[in-house]
Amino acid sequence: MTTLARHTLDDDAPANGVATLTVELATIVRIACRSSLASGSTPTFDILGRPNATQQQAIELLRQIKV
Repeated sequence: MTTLARHTLDDDAPANGVATLTVELATIVRIACRSSLASGSTPTFDILGRPNATQQQAIELLRQIKV
């Protein structure tokens, strides 16, 4: 169970609030790329940065939310 009042998780990792996690998740980078030899109309492809441990845990928890 996660308890923000004690500011740690069950594994003693620090608990983060929504604002902190939003800032943390906002640092994941997505770069649109195109070959330097391609024309301007050539489609781009995305390269995604790897999430750090905190970001990955937040992503996994968000995926568990059922709407």
